[in-house]
Amino acid sequence: MHKYLRKILKFFIVLVTILMVLYAIVFIYVSANKKKIIKQVTDEISKKLSGNVSIGDVEMSFFTHFPHVSVLLHDVTVTDTMFLQHHHPFFRVD
Repeated sequence: MHKYLRKILKFFIVLVTILMVLYAIVFIYVSANKKKIIKQVTDEISKKLSGNVSIGDVEMSFFTHFPHVSVLLHDVTVTDTMFLQHHHPFFRVD
């Protein structure tokens, strides 16, 4: 019985280790390519909307919703086509 318990424990240790290494790789990739990711996201959102979108910063959160990865956007502003007339953004979040 102890033999099977040890194998199961080793399996879970290996699984958690692989998961942590994958999370570390994703975190390093996002940290290194943050400006590129922000530009891609704003371009895609701007295509769908008839306005301008600006994103200040992107942050990855691994432990808030573990095992899922959360993406936090900071300083998001959406301005519509009527911005030049009323000078208020359509949507603004800090």
